[in-house]
Amino acid sequence: MATRNQPARIGRALAAAIAMAAIAWAVWTLWTGSHSRDHRPGNAQDSGEEPAVATAIPPDFPRPGVPGYGQPPAGLANVGTPPGARPVPGAGTPADAPGLDAALFVAEIQRLRGELSSAGDGRDRRRLIKEFGDLVAAAIAQIGGDAVAQELVRLLGAGFEDIDFQLPFQPGFDGRMETVPNWRSLLLDGLAATASPVAGEFARAHVLDQRRTPEDWAMGLKIIWETSGQDPNDAYLSGKVSEMLRAPDWTQQPSGALLESFDFVVAQHNKDLVPDMVQFLGREANSGTPFAASIVLQRMAKADPTVAVQVMDETDHFGLDPDVARSRATVVGKVDPTKPESVPVIESYLADTGVSREERSYFIATFPQFNEILTPNIASTQYPDTRETQAAQHAAALDIVKSWAADPGLASYRAEIEAALARLDEIIESARRGGAL
Repeated sequence: MATRNQPARIGRALAAAIAMAAIAWAVWTLWTGSHSRDHRPGNAQDSGEEPAVATAIPPDFPRPGVPGYGQPPAGLANVGTPPGARPVPGAGTPADAPGLDAALFVAEIQRLRGELSSAGDGRDRRRLIKEFGDLVAAAIAQIGGDAVAQELVRLLGAGFEDIDFQLPFQPGFDGRMETVPNWRSLLLDGLAATASPVAGEFARAHVLDQRRTPEDWAMGLKIIWETSGQDPNDAYLSGKVSEMLRAPDWTQQPSGALLESFDFVVAQHNKDLVPDMVQFLGREANSGTPFAASIVLQRMAKADPTVAVQVMDETDHFGLDPDVARSRATVVGKVDPTKPESVPVIESYLADTGVSREERSYFIATFPQFNEILTPNIASTQYPDTRETQAAQHAAALDIVKSWAADPGLASYRAEIEAALARLDEIIESARRGGAL
């Protein structure tokens, strides 16, 4: 991890962050469908409708700014960012493979363990990790989640020996981990897939009973999330997420697993942890916590404008720090302009004397904020807005911006407001031409 005493590494990290942000922006502006949509039965996303970006983006539309606004540090491209919807394992899953029983399941697990132990490179290990997930899915389908969980718990019991995979902690789009750092984490991911009470009991008694590593703790949280039926009101899970995010030895040098675990705050919409997320906004950009926390707050504010009010209340002590100011502006810019309760939130923000001219100008130039990076997360899901929804939001935003033009208190921002009106007019006209309005 880069420090203030390592300027060369910082330069490389920031260059990589800028490159990744550019790629993310291109994905957002060009994306007309999603390979990460939920393919579970009954999902509205399977209707054939393509939730494309509804608008043509003007060439002068402001691009992402410096770290602190929401750019990932090098190597953390998917930390804390919105996932696409999580599909169930696809055609490669041998769910109907004949003859799989508990004994054969264990034998296959041991075979994979041996191959993972001797695998020569990361590519082989990634392939074997996927094969493990497919095997677990097939076993759940044929012998049941409880039976699979019991076998995995036995493997994690007495005499367990770990294997270091030398791979990152990275969720996948299918609800399983794409890569994990070791054999124990892989077995725990298999336990999470079972959603069995057996798995939940093991996580409470043998994973979350002590703080071994952030990776272990994150997998324990995932098990509880799945075995609770993804219950946002699970008090035990909320308490363990809080415990993780308030552990100084973990948060002072945050790992990828800790940053990925910020997603549990989104999944549970845990407003009690908004102050913690705000505190992370003020950390050093290269730690990854400002980016991860900013994305968490943006997603929560989009669903609930009162989160933006919390952020405003909690950021008074930050003064005019430019990175935190941009993050705050972005969070407020995420509120849904079609919701009546969003309007007073925006008005309060613009009238706040603690908002600098630079921050206010940035907010006007980027409102409403619809740009999103769609990547997999450990717990939460997100369905992209349809073209019609985005068009309606832009139309509502235009009415709000028109009210700014008539506000004497914003007279000094006339140039910024006129530019915003022109931008929204162009976007809405494009939506009309495309049939979204």
